[in-house]
Amino acid sequence: MTTNDDVITSDAPAAVPAPSTQGKGVSGPLVDAGFAALCAAAFAGLAALFVPKSGLVIAQYVLLVLAPLLVLLDGGF
Repeated sequence: MTTNDDVITSDAPAAVPAPSTQGKGVSGPLVDAGFAALCAAAFAGLAALFVPKSGLVIAQYVLLVLAPLLVLLDGGF
């Protein structure tokens, strides 16, 4: 280590940054599928308002549960 008036410098090499553990910042295909499932759930909900069928309501709830599961499965691999 050398001192030069008010500046202190080190002769040691620069530290190597640790590898990133969070991926590349790009979402995978399952995230896109999760958002598509949410969009489909919204349309199923709108359709259930005008055509009250129990199948549409069940489909809406299945899509609403499926969407976050798809996003969690992606996990940034």
